[in-house]
Amino acid sequence: MGEDIFKYLIGNWKGKGIATYPTITPTEYIDELKFSYNDIETALGFEHKTWNIEDDRKGKPMSWEIGFIIKKENDEFGISMASKGGRLESLNGKIFLKDELYYLALNSNGLLNDEKTTKTSRELWFDNKNLRYRLSISTKTIPDLVQHFESVLTKV
Repeated sequence: MGEDIFKYLIGNWKGKGIATYPTITPTEYIDELKFSYNDIETALGFEHKTWNIEDDRKGKPMSWEIGFIIKKENDEFGISMASKGGRLESLNGKIFLKDELYYLALNSNGLLNDEKTTKTSRELWFDNKNLRYRLSISTKTIPDLVQHFESVLTKV
């Protein structure tokens, strides 16, 4: 599997999710994710934004991330990204075909400009119409990876 799997992700995705963590009150959010590709690079660009839900509409912005999914060798992929808060994150992982969905599982190998977070894990399950996303994090006070964001999106 190579960058040809990018064709399933290219476009705009919208959905809802829930933010949880032992230190926060669970919060529902609106999730939007945009993927773009230029046929020359072996990288897929993305912009990921979330908002609190207020009266079933977008409320206060929660997170904003911009980055690239980069095809490496042997079905390996990497993510290089930045968040609006200044965190820079690098992750590596593999893609699998699982239950008729592509499954991209990545773990952090570098975090900068974030004093609390020590590790991250990002997972995507997708086909050409549906995408499920999960972010898990560990911190200095909670050393195990714990789910933080999970959302279900559809291509629009």
